[in-house]
Parts: sequence; C-alpha cells; structure tokens
Amino acid sequence: YPGELVLVRRKLKKKGKTKKLLPKYVGPFQVVKKVCPTTYLVEDLPAQRKKKRFRRFNAHVVQIRKFHPRDDAEWDDWPDEPEESSTIQPSSGQPAGKEASVAPPVSFQPTPIQINTPEVIEAPLQPTTTRAGRKVVRPSWMKNFVA
Repeated sequence: YPGELVLVRRKLKKKGKTKKLLPKYVGPFQVVKKVCPTTYLVEDLPAQRKKKRFRRFNAHVVQIRKFHPRDDAEWDDWPDEPEESSTIQPSSGQPAGKEASVAPPVSFQPTPIQINTPEVIEAPLQPTTTRAGRKVVRPSWMKNFVA
C-alpha cells in the first residue's frame, strides 16, 4: 500500500455549493506509510506540493478508495474526414449522392368555411337529485353552457 495512489472521503464545505453537488472523494493522494492496522498516513502528490506547504494527514481505511486514472481515448482511431456520401451540397441542400428532383408547385386554394354560432338556450337551473337524496345545482356561471 505505501506509494499507492488513493482517494480520500472528506466532507467539503464550499460557499454557494450544496453538499449534493460536491465530490465525496478528493484526491488523489499518495500513501506514505501504515500507521496502524486501520489507518494510513497520506500526503499530496509530489507534483501538487508547494515548497514547504502540503497536506499530510491520517486517513482511516473506511475513508480510502483506490484511485483509478482515466484511460484517454485514442484519437488516432477516429476518421479525419467524413464520408463523401453523407456530405451536403450547399447549393441545393440535398445529399451529394442524390440528384435534386424538382416537383411541380401545388396550388392550394382554401375553401371558405361557414361557422354556425350556437344559439344560447336560457334554461332555468333545475336541481337534480342524487341517489343519496341530495340536490345538485349547477353553478350560475355555467348557465350559458349546454350539457
């Protein structure tokens, strides 16, 4: 374990950030030595240390997680140029492999539609009786609506 890179669980406090958005584990840190069976002494990486000021603290086994560096993707595997069949001609907006077909313009003449306005029936509000014997009266604002 000494010399290995680890992440350490810390309760971070940042102004203006909620704890849900902050990372649970910080690091990586380098393990210096085993202090006791459950505790390790960890410190900042050599590249991140300041001259005489760097973090060095004890971390319990429960707080430590092994650090796995990211595997960067090989950018050489990606094609440099897109395929010719998927390019678009700027003049017509059509794919390069297909010829633009010209369709005859379609003339559209809307037909006038007559809308019949419904006649408002003034019906007196009559209470209806439910099975339980209660009277149900429609609200007065619904008197113009037809059920």
